[in-house]
This record gives sequence, structure tokens and C-alpha cells, in this order.
Amino acid sequence: WEPLVRLQNELPTLDHLPTSIIWGMRDWCFTSRCLEMIEQLLPSADVHRLEDVGHYVMEDACEQTTELISQFLADSDDRMTGGQE
Repeated sequence: WEPLVRLQNELPTLDHLPTSIIWGMRDWCFTSRCLEMIEQLLPSADVHRLEDVGHYVMEDACEQTTELISQFLADSDDRMTGGQE
């Protein structure tokens, strides 16, 4: 459990970075309780709950996940350039 404890302790140090969390709400391994804990550790993160998606988010919802990632990267690029091209 040591790696998980270390991760839990260190995640808040990343809250100043743009973060997008895409979570399958039917995950058999990392339940919604895990997501709630991560949200507390990274309160600035954008969280996307995919209701009918399980553990393998990219396999279960490839198009939706790809769109969310593309939008996150575009928004991150805008933040880096200040909206200037």
C-alpha cells in the first residue's frame, strides 16, 4: 500500500497544474469513492464522469474520451498562449 499512500500524500502538490480526470463510473476496481478522494486532493481538476463506462475508459468510450482529451489539450494550449495564436 506504500505507493498508494505516497500518491495520496503527493497529489495535492499537483493541484496548480491543469488536470482533467475522466472516470468510468462502473469501474470494478477504482470505485466512485476513489474518485471522491481524488477530487478532494485535486479540487481544481476538471472531472468528467462517464456513467456507463467501466475500468477501461478508452475501450468503453473511445470517442467520448478522445473528445475530452482533445478539448483539454486545446484549452491547455489556450492557457499557455493566452489565447494568442
